[in-house]
Amino acid sequence: MHFLKNTPIRRKIISIVMIVCTLVLLVAFSVITYTQWHSRHELLRDSLSTLTHVVGINSGASLAFHDPETGQEILAALKSEQQVVTAELFYPDGELFSSYRSEQKKPQHFFCRMINKTVANFMFLIPDGKTDALEEISYESNSLDIKQTIQVDSRVVGSIRLRASLMNLHESFAQQTLLIAGLMAAALIIAFLLASYLQKLISRPVLHLADVMRRISSNEGYALRAKAEGKDELGDLIRGFNEMLDKIQKHKDLLSLAIKGLNIATMEAETAKNAAERANQSKSEFLANISHELRTPMHSILSFSNLGIKKLERVPLTKLEGYFNKINESGSRLMLLLNDLLDLAKLEAGRMEFNFENADLEIILSQCVGEQEASLQERGMVIIVMPPECNTTCIIDPEKIAQVIINFLSNAIKFTPKGKQIYVSIVEDNLPAGRRKDEQGQQPALRLVIRDEGVGIPDNEFDSVFDKFIQSTKTKSGAGGTGLGLAICKEIIEGHHGRIWAENAPNGGAVFSIIIPVNHAGNSA
Repeated sequence: MHFLKNTPIRRKIISIVMIVCTLVLLVAFSVITYTQWHSRHELLRDSLSTLTHVVGINSGASLAFHDPETGQEILAALKSEQQVVTAELFYPDGELFSSYRSEQKKPQHFFCRMINKTVANFMFLIPDGKTDALEEISYESNSLDIKQTIQVDSRVVGSIRLRASLMNLHESFAQQTLLIAGLMAAALIIAFLLASYLQKLISRPVLHLADVMRRISSNEGYALRAKAEGKDELGDLIRGFNEMLDKIQKHKDLLSLAIKGLNIATMEAETAKNAAERANQSKSEFLANISHELRTPMHSILSFSNLGIKKLERVPLTKLEGYFNKINESGSRLMLLLNDLLDLAKLEAGRMEFNFENADLEIILSQCVGEQEASLQERGMVIIVMPPECNTTCIIDPEKIAQVIINFLSNAIKFTPKGKQIYVSIVEDNLPAGRRKDEQGQQPALRLVIRDEGVGIPDNEFDSVFDKFIQSTKTKSGAGGTGLGLAICKEIIEGHHGRIWAENAPNGGAVFSIIIPVNHAGNSA
């Protein structure tokens, strides 16, 4: 009934009445049709079985004395039976004794042939087979065969087989079925007319109430009232609606005064709020993000620790191990957030410390990619690392550089659609020999490039994404984070006397690049 959900009430009532009437008539039509079908075939079968038995008894003597002419005369008497098509007498060994075939009838017109072909498809509803030891009944497309054994003094002298045509039966059955179907169709038409007329008893009050509601909604005329025509449930509904309008009218004036005062206060509060938001937008975004990021792992830690305490003696150790793993994961996430905050504090105070040593940038990159394996499998993504064609050994702080690479990879995975790819490469490059870019001379360096297939970065935000508490307008909605990661990465790379920047790939996606000098000896953080 889902198709009636959005139809008018008049159509709903008429449709329900017609559906019920149609189902009832279909059930009645099926029962009547099947009963007529079955009873007509049983009647024909019984009459033909009796006729076969009588002819068999009369033919017993001719079979016993091997008199085919007498048998032929007995079978010829079946000429008066119009439904009999053929009759045959057989010796006990199955050899034909005598036979009779009725005159060929005129070809039926197309309509009758179509009826016979259609009705013949329902022959499976009529059982066939042996009714007793001496009789066998079978149905074919448009005929009924009855075969009986003929005995004389308990001695089998032969058998008889009669074939009757079912065409007349099928035609009369089809005519009666069409008559019944026509009567039922007429009954449905009468039911439709009555339902169309009587549905007004229900639909008219409902439509009147709906009209009053529309007029009130459009004009706010709370003085309008609906008229209750009866004392039934619909009348009670209309009277309750009118009482509700009375109460609304009483409170409307008081509400109008309150709204005026509230609007004034709201405008003043909105002005103050906008001024405060404009003054503290960056810091407010930071506080909102950090509170969410801190609350999530803390909530997980508290939840799983409470579960462990409550179910300490009732759950297996494997489940407790799962709780502790969840607590450990949330604690690790919380520690990463706190480390970002501590790194920020150190950056602002100028106390960031570096531990430079000789390390292989390719190995560090491989370790960082391996740490992202779970996230990659979850999102169906692949990181393609281009084999470097140069020596990737340099003097760096491995832990800090790994922190930069992990931040880049995490952002690329987070903001790249599922099923896409991330490309990473290490190539040779150069940096100015001095601290300032305009100084003469070059020193060897390594450039690490991470390119994703995500949403990219707006052209006017390539520099601002590295500021504190700032996230790209394309990625910050719903993505989480504090807006500190790239700012910390910038300070780390600058602490290595390198460069860091962002851009968009020609085919879409963001590209983050860093250049760090190969030999950092003599430089201090």
